[in-house]
Amino acid sequence: VELAADPALIGWFKELGSRLLICASGGEINAENCDSFAYAGTNFVNVSDYILNHPKGAMQAAVNIQHALETAIQRPKKVN
Repeated sequence: VELAADPALIGWFKELGSRLLICASGGEINAENCDSFAYAGTNFVNVSDYILNHPKGAMQAAVNIQHALETAIQRPKKVN
């Protein structure tokens, strides 16, 4: 099944208890929004377009993505 990458939809699907793997993929995923996909429960985030086309090169893009994903992992799921 192929749908538009939407963190809210991914979160809803994960809350249903789905054991299917979810991959967020698309040219619009970048360092500014990849964390929301990881936080929503995506198993894989395809950021190859961002990395291959980054104006400062692939290394800088990879560092940006790594920082964004590590930040998402450390964010608490729910605050009471």
